[in-house]
Amino acid sequence: MERQNEPLKMKKTVKLNVLDALIIVFLVVALTAIGVRIYSVYRPFNNVQTDTYKLTVKMSSVYSTVPTYLHEGDAVWFEDGRTLGTVCRNDDGNLYSAAPAVSFMTTNDGDVVLLAGTEDKVDAVCTFLCFGKTDDNGFFLCEGVTPLTPGQTVALHTDLADFTVTVISIDLVGN
Repeated sequence: MERQNEPLKMKKTVKLNVLDALIIVFLVVALTAIGVRIYSVYRPFNNVQTDTYKLTVKMSSVYSTVPTYLHEGDAVWFEDGRTLGTVCRNDDGNLYSAAPAVSFMTTNDGDVVLLAGTEDKVDAVCTFLCFGKTDDNGFFLCEGVTPLTPGQTVALHTDLADFTVTVISIDLVGN
C-alpha cells in the first residue's frame, strides 16, 4: 500500500521538431558567419608582406603650435589606438610645412569670398612613415588592416598632440 502514495514518475522526453532544428542550424550558421567576419577584419596580417609607405597629410586651420609638437620618430596612432606609423621628414628635409590658414565662404549672392586667416591658425602639411599593403582592389591598408585613401579625414594622436588630418597622398617608399 505504500506504493500508492508515491507520485508516478514519468519519463520526460525532449522532442525536436523540424522548426527547432532549422532555428538551431540558422543560429550556428549566423554565429559562424559573424566569427569569420570578425576574424577576417581584425586578424593581424602576420603572413602578409607589408611595405613601407610615405603618407602625406594636411592639418587644416590648426593653431600654429600644433605642428611644432611633431618630432621625427614620434609614434602616431589612430583614434582607436591602432598604430599608424611614425613622423618623418618630407622630401625637402622638413618635418612640416605651414602656411597661414585660408578658407572660403559663399555669400547669399552666390559669390565665393576668401576669408583672411588669423595669424595664429595655419594649414600644415606633414609626412608619416607607415607599413601597409595594397589589397586586390588597389586600396591601401595601413598595418594590413586599416583602409586609407587620399581625401579621407582621420583623427590621429601622438604623445603630445591630437589632431585631424586629410590624407593627401600615399606613396610606396623605394627599396
